[in-house]
Amino acid sequence: MAETREEKLKRLEYLHGYRDAVNDSWEIFLKMAKDGYSQHEMMIVTKTKSSSAKINIEDKIRELESELGSTDIIDSDAVKPIPVVEEPIIQVVKDMKPGLSYMIEELKPQKCFALFRREVENGRTGLAVVRKAPGQIDEFDGVSIKKIIWLTKSQKTDNHTPIGMIALSPEEVEEDDFDYIGPSQLPKLYSVILDFLSGNPGCIVVLEGLEYMISHNGFNSVLSFVQSLTESMVTKKGTLIVSLNPDALESREMSLLKKDMN
Repeated sequence: MAETREEKLKRLEYLHGYRDAVNDSWEIFLKMAKDGYSQHEMMIVTKTKSSSAKINIEDKIRELESELGSTDIIDSDAVKPIPVVEEPIIQVVKDMKPGLSYMIEELKPQKCFALFRREVENGRTGLAVVRKAPGQIDEFDGVSIKKIIWLTKSQKTDNHTPIGMIALSPEEVEEDDFDYIGPSQLPKLYSVILDFLSGNPGCIVVLEGLEYMISHNGFNSVLSFVQSLTESMVTKKGTLIVSLNPDALESREMSLLKKDMN
């Protein structure tokens, strides 16, 4: 049976999307090679971006299927499903004790932010170290967070605002609201967190973007950084929440990172 014009247009649209995805993937790979990334670093970045892309595609598929009123329009088997959590994480982890560190394994940094928000709303002083632009994190809306550190290589503009924040509203980018530190500046980041712990006993710290840090520093350097942080939580009576995508690392690396976690 001959293919109709409408069917050909649908197939052409699919091929356009496939072509764009392939081109984007190779551009990212070639840029990493040009920038001198090691094989291991390229593997981490590729795994992280692949996992994130699958989640975004699945979200769009579900949204479109919902609009069309059908659940079998597109075969989603090729896309890894998002795990379903039986209970909200804030109910599972009921008591986050000072001195302890918690690792949350998740594909997107959502559970960690939910826990962090709960602790801040319950009166604990909060420090957030994030990979996403602070003004784009929904879980932070309406929450009084004392300090936010944005892990970014963005440069400041003339008004001291990082380039990546220009699209946000002025109230979301006030200079006093957050600091920004490059992902390779581990000593500086540790020093800032340590100062915060010293000045705010019993505080809560959330850290996301560990995969991003590993891609710029190597695994061993970030492992030492995390180990130092967990030790500081004990001595300073703070609490650490670390978000990590398990698909981005090897099982051995995950085990080493989780060794000192609760």
